[in-house]
Order: sequence, then structure tokens, then C-alpha cells
Amino acid sequence: MTQTKNRINKPESNAGWSAFRQQLSHYVARRVENRFVEDLVAEILLRIVRSEQQWLTAKRPDAWMYQVAKNAITDHYRRQGTENRVLELLNQQASMPVTAEQGYQPAHELAQCLKPLIHALPGHYAQALIRVDLDGLRQADAAREFGVSLPALKSRLRRGRQQLREKLLACCAVELNRVGTIVDCVEHSDCC
Repeated sequence: MTQTKNRINKPESNAGWSAFRQQLSHYVARRVENRFVEDLVAEILLRIVRSEQQWLTAKRPDAWMYQVAKNAITDHYRRQGTENRVLELLNQQASMPVTAEQGYQPAHELAQCLKPLIHALPGHYAQALIRVDLDGLRQADAAREFGVSLPALKSRLRRGRQQLREKLLACCAVELNRVGTIVDCVEHSDCC
């Protein structure tokens, strides 16, 4: 049984699209941080429009659209994984100097450890992390460069990030705040 308050019908006019967009925004806003809502709604609408034939032939178009939204939200969380956030933060802050005005910056200190730890990983993991996470090469391009399939490269990156995370946590106690920013770092040993 479909609840009428959550039911979405195919928008037939600009007003219909506006109402649909508003319903979709509320649905997405309950599941992700506010700063990501508009981007996700736009991505979901694009997916729906690109798959119009499936939408038109679906037995329950509203359920189909919510499934598209759910999949987009799942993809969003995969992209926002903890390991990726830590790597991105470290990469962004690695070249930032620590000045007296800025005070202690744990991400900068931790970033100094990142490259040696990556180089200590097995070769194929280290190469993949360097090319994708540090050099910013797209995963598809890196897969071609290494002569492997995209799923194989993604697996290599996932395993490499996991090993890097383990090495990092063995070296340092890292404390993240609610949004994933590094707020403290205490070195356990002299591994960096």
C-alpha cells in the first residue's frame, strides 16, 4: 500500500516539477548533510530524466523514483567514505605551512607521515594511491595506465586505503570531529 504523503506522480508541468523537486529535497535532506542536498537532488533528477523509459514503464513510478534516490544517496555515502575524507583532508593540508597565527594543525603534522606510509605499502597499492589520491588522476584513467579493469583498480584502492589506515592508526591516534576534520593527532611511535 502506498502512502499518499510520500507518493510522487510524474510531473506534467513546471509546477509539478517544482512540487516533485520539493518532495525529493525533503526526502534527501532527511538522509544527508544539508550542504549535499541540492547536488544530490540535481543528480537524482538527472538520473530520472536519463532513464525516462524505465520510469514510464514502471508499475509503481513513485517507488522506482525513490529507488533511484536511494541508490544516489548510497553512492554519495560511498564517495564520502571515512578513508577518503582523511586522505582528502591530509592532501589538502599537506602543503599548508604551520604559522604562529594558525597554531597547532594536526592534519598538517599527520600529512607529513602520509607519503612515507604510502611508500611502505606493497608496490601496486602504493602506485594506485599515489596516482589517484595524491596526483588526482581519475580512477578510469589510472586503470588504463596500470592495464587493469576499473573494478580491479577500485579493489586495489580499497585495500591500499585500508592498509594505509591501519599503518596510520598504528603510528598515530587520530581524532576526528563530527564532520570528519582532524582535530587532534598523537604520535605513538617514531614511524613518521
